[in-house]
Amino acid sequence: MIGDEDFGPTDEEFGRTVERARMLNPSSSAATVIPLRPSNAELDAEVIRLDAKAEAAASEPEGVTLKDFVAYKPTFLPKGTKAAPSDLASKDAALINAFHRKGFKDVVLMNRSNPNADYNVRPYKGWLEQGRVVRKGQKGVRGLFHLHQTDPLPSAKPGISAEQKQLFANAKQAFKAKKAKPQATLPLA
Repeated sequence: MIGDEDFGPTDEEFGRTVERARMLNPSSSAATVIPLRPSNAELDAEVIRLDAKAEAAASEPEGVTLKDFVAYKPTFLPKGTKAAPSDLASKDAALINAFHRKGFKDVVLMNRSNPNADYNVRPYKGWLEQGRVVRKGQKGVRGLFHLHQTDPLPSAKPGISAEQKQLFANAKQAFKAKKAKPQATLPLA
């Protein structure tokens, strides 16, 4: 057996329980009781079969040897080449699905054949260049943020009208004129 652990009633105990149930309900004594679990002997046979299968699998060499593992080199694209369109399409689909899971249904990625077309997913600095800032605490997908995760960039200074500029220039001239007037000094006696 596997160990001294208790795995439930033995076959004898289970049989006695079934007999007691038949005695308590004599009308169903003709009905057969279907055991709900396999017998302990069947469980023992299954454990032995699985152990033998695991030992056989451990003794057989696997398809990948140490030599194959050492010789494995990841496939990187040579410098200056571009990925196949099918690879890019699958990456784009993965990005769109990730934004859909976050609740953004109107995702438009940059069109690689026409970069000037409108799109609503950009990196952080891309939104800054567009005059928008990503809200604090927003989580992106692979460094990209959706338009709905941004706010317009607040302007640093409010615009000054031409009239205000003229008033400021006049005030500045008046201040300089006042400062340039010589003050009368009292003669010392």
